[in-house]
Parts: sequence; structure tokens; C-alpha cells
Amino acid sequence: MVAVVEAPGADQQGAWDAARVVFDQFAAADAYLFAVPMWNSGIPYVLKQWIDVITQPGWVFGFTPTEGYTGLIHGKKSAVIYTSGVYSPGVPLAFGADFHASYFSDWHRFAGITDVTEIRWQPTVLTATPDADRGAAIQRAAEAGSKFWTRSAATARDRRRRPGCRWLAGPAHTQVVSGRGR
Repeated sequence: MVAVVEAPGADQQGAWDAARVVFDQFAAADAYLFAVPMWNSGIPYVLKQWIDVITQPGWVFGFTPTEGYTGLIHGKKSAVIYTSGVYSPGVPLAFGADFHASYFSDWHRFAGITDVTEIRWQPTVLTATPDADRGAAIQRAAEAGSKFWTRSAATARDRRRRPGCRWLAGPAHTQVVSGRGR
């Protein structure tokens, strides 16, 4: 049996080019902010699709038979806010399981993004003090935000000097901060 490999057609090349544009926007960002609600114990499908589009060999990861997978996205900061309406750490399994935080944390590691700040706001029907818990989550987010942006003060100064600084739309519930012009 002989396999015949054809060059991609125009529609396939167009789809690949569009994926590359999405990846280039991601790679150009200095920092990322993700708000990740739990959907059916996982991440929203649009976020999963976005991850699948940009997570390509040579873009987000490399591979060698001796070292395995290696993340290629370095020197980036990411802040992730996890939310849920029923699941919360420590509740019985009958209230759900957390696959969204474990999946998204593993994707960060896989991509090479190691400077990650995580905030959880996961009130449930079992939450005795939802207003106080919400206030505490907002306080943690404010503290993390001040540290997050303080760590990137030099980057912020560079952004003011460079034209093309912009917010790029990522998948739903996501904003990608970009300080690099094209």
C-alpha cells in the first residue's frame, strides 16, 4: 500500500493561516488574564477550542524523543480566576469534581507558562457566608492584581513607549494583554 500525501487545499491553508493569526496574538502578549467558569466539571468549550487551535508543535510546545514535551512560551505571566456555582474544593463528590483547574493548570505548565496566579471564587449551596467569601475573593484578586502588575512594571513602561499596545480579544471569558505591536 502506498500513501499519497497532497498539498493542503486553499481552504485548509486558509484555516491554518487563521490559526496562526490567533497564535501570533497570543504569543505577542506580555501577560494573560483568564476568567474560567466551570462547565460540566471542565472548561468552557470555546476556551478548549482556543487552546486546541494555538497548541501546535513548534508554536506552544516542542518534542524530542529524549526529553519529551517542552513548553515554548516563556517569560509570560498569567492570572486565572476560577469560578463555579456548585463545586468547591472540599465538598463531597456528589457536588462535582474539578477538572477545569487541573486541566488549565496543566496546559499552562505544558505551554511553558510558570508565572501563574490563581484566584478561586466558587460559592455553593453549602457556602455559609457567600457575601463574606465573595469579599475575601475580591480582596485576594486585588492583592494578586497589584503584585501581578508590579512584577510587570518595566513591561508597562515599555508598553507606553511602544505603539501598538492593545487588548486582544481571546476566547469568551478571556482577555489577552498585549504590549507588542505587530
